[in-house]
Order: sequence, then structure tokens, then C-alpha cells
Amino acid sequence: MSLSCEADRRSARARSHTLLRRLLADRAAILHRDEHRLLLDAADALLFDELDALAKQGSGQRLLAALVDNDRWQPDPAAEVRAALDGCGAPGAVTRSAGPESTPSQPRARRRAGFPW
Repeated sequence: MSLSCEADRRSARARSHTLLRRLLADRAAILHRDEHRLLLDAADALLFDELDALAKQGSGQRLLAALVDNDRWQPDPAAEVRAALDGCGAPGAVTRSAGPESTPSQPRARRRAGFPW
């Protein structure tokens, strides 16, 4: 892989991180402080390739899904934040949020709302 290609990927990840920060700032009234912190921590972990980055990404994705499931957030803005969060990670490092801890109603609600996860 060329240095230019690697730099382009790092730049794209940094732009996703900046976008995530802007999206969260625009929606600050919706999130509690610990929820905001969790999403930023996940983005940082992904951007800096921390060992627990995928676990933190999964936690962020589950949080976003729960916000939609509990009608605290609309599906499209949550999907936009999720895409920015996922963009902070290295290619191929994306996980799915609906894990064994999901209840049967959560995936159904996300599908109805157009969420792929």
C-alpha cells in the first residue's frame, strides 16, 4: 500500500471523527452526558486503533439503537451518527450492533425504522 493511500484513509477517518463531533454537538439536547461521552470514546478508540475499539464501537451502536427503540432519537439522524462512528475505524473493522443482548422487539423496531442493524 502506498503512503499516499494510507494517508488518504487516515484523513477519511479523521473527517468522520470531526463529522461525528459536529453531529453530536448539533444534537446535544438529546443525549445525556454519559451517552455523549460513550460515543466520543468509541470514536476515539476507533480512530487511534485501540485494542478495545471494536467493543466500544459495538457499545456505541447499541446505544444508538436503544435511543431509536425508545423513541428518543429518529432513525435517520441516528443512522447518520452511526455511519460517522463506523467511518472512524479502519476498513473492515465494522461490527453489527444487534447482539445476543437485544430483545426480540428491538430488531423489529429497527427494521421498521429502516435500520440495517
